[in-house]
Amino acid sequence: MNQVDCWNRFLDNLFAGGVERYHCTQEYAYRHRREKQLSQIMRDNLTEDEKQCMDEILLELGEHTKRDAELIYRQGFQDCVWILRQLGILA
Repeated sequence: MNQVDCWNRFLDNLFAGGVERYHCTQEYAYRHRREKQLSQIMRDNLTEDEKQCMDEILLELGEHTKRDAELIYRQGFQDCVWILRQLGILA
């Protein structure tokens, strides 16, 4: 495994841990309940074709959001390292 692969695995593990910790928060619990409520509204008010279309749209939006979060997390980590180097804490 090369250095880039090790770095990517390291960041992936940190991100996964952050997501896991977030899933234990009240904010996540609220958002999860709200998502279930919205899903119920969708099930009750849409035709089968509309539900399928909405499911596809929401799945894709969810994947985009997840990827955005990963990229922002990585950039934040890189920014942190840059700041620590500028302060002389890291060589």
